[in-house]
Amino acid sequence: MPILEPPTFQLNISRFWSAPEQADASWVVQYLVVLGLGAYATTRDEISSAEFFYASEACLAKTAYMSRPTITSISRLCLMVLAKQDAYATCWALDTCWNIMGVIVRLSMMTILHQEWMPQFQDPVIVKERELRRRLWTIVVYLDIQVSLITGQQSLLPQDALLVTTEMRSPSTLAECWDTILPQSSPVVCHFLARINSYTDQITYGEVL
Repeated sequence: MPILEPPTFQLNISRFWSAPEQADASWVVQYLVVLGLGAYATTRDEISSAEFFYASEACLAKTAYMSRPTITSISRLCLMVLAKQDAYATCWALDTCWNIMGVIVRLSMMTILHQEWMPQFQDPVIVKERELRRRLWTIVVYLDIQVSLITGQQSLLPQDALLVTTEMRSPSTLAECWDTILPQSSPVVCHFLARINSYTDQITYGEVL
């Protein structure tokens, strides 16, 4: 899941260790979650990985992510959902993921991730930013669908905001699936998800066939 951009992340790591006292708390949150995921993937030790996750939550409390959300703050929250699913896959942890996804969806819409970013401009920097924002929104949609399927709760996504772009093309690499197949299929998946998790309009056996 391409939540991070490796070259940029590696550059920020170098900058952090060169002057840790000048590091942005928002980025430190992201870094600590990555370290926690790495620790768990390497050792499967929940205690050591939890120390990184708790530290990231402490740093999160020092940021203004609720009032001034950024791409970095949204991506770090997505990483936290991923960490809960991978490192703490308990019923309680998975249920809390649904609550967190509600916050992530709303912060994403505050940041206008669900709309094409400055489509009238073709400056390389803006084009790159537009691609990053589009992919992050796809990740938010994907995680929301995944959490809804796991918990049986309704998706919190507005149906008219699923597709950022109407461009239809086939992927040439696996990584391009996040820019092509996944966003194109999201409306259909969300429609069935709403029916599956509905208490009043459940999908019938005949419709499945």
